[in-house]
Amino acid sequence: MDIFAFQGLRYQTDPILAGSRAGPPYDQIDETLRDRLHADENHFAHLVRPLGGGEEDPHRRAARLHEEWQTNGVIQQDAGPSLYPYAIELAPGGARRLGLGALIGLEEPASGVIRPHEQTVAKTVDERLGLAWISSPSWC
Repeated sequence: MDIFAFQGLRYQTDPILAGSRAGPPYDQIDETLRDRLHADENHFAHLVRPLGGGEEDPHRRAARLHEEWQTNGVIQQDAGPSLYPYAIELAPGGARRLGLGALIGLEEPASGVIRPHEQTVAKTVDERLGLAWISSPSWC
């Protein structure tokens, strides 16, 4: 498998505040939690669990907000490519899950190198792809 560094985006703020703007995976954010996270106008939940505004499609709203955050300096692209190690504490004082944010090369599904999530739901895949197509510059 080929692994590549990339130029990520970061919050341009106090690291503690930036950490508080991270959240659980999108599929664990119910409406109540989403509303609480959305109380912070710059919380990441606005991008991964967007609300529509009036006639605006939620995905288009997330894409617009992403652009606004970059324009207004809320988030900024790193100067050069990097690999992004991270740790997720599953419960206070409990186990930690370590990971690495990176780009990977495409592989044929039959190769078995990249495995799909074991509980993928078609509706969720369609919704996530819809958000990616509208908001991600990598699809341009």
